Amino acid sequence: MVYSGALTLPIPIWDRNRGNILQAQGQLYQTLHQAQQTKLQLTSTLADAYNRYTTTHQQVRYYARIIEDQVRTYRSIYARYREWATPSPSATW
Repeated sequence: MVYSGALTLPIPIWDRNRGNILQAQGQLYQTLHQAQQTKLQLTSTLADAYNRYTTTHQQVRYYARIIEDQVRTYRSIYARYREWATPSPSATW
């Protein structure tokens, strides 16, 4: 009986492209990490913009109510003034 076998070992002397492979893997990792960072930054920017929008919207609604009340008060005062300042036809001097 004859037995046969083979043993293979990578010899690093001939693997001249290993440095380029490691560099490419590092660049890939960096690119993926940078994409995640960009996504987080955009999410944060969007959340900040939305919060500013909702705060501003609430302020506008608040001041709109105040202005409406002031206009209503002004019109009421002006109507009373017009009634008081306009002489009635039955008034005699």
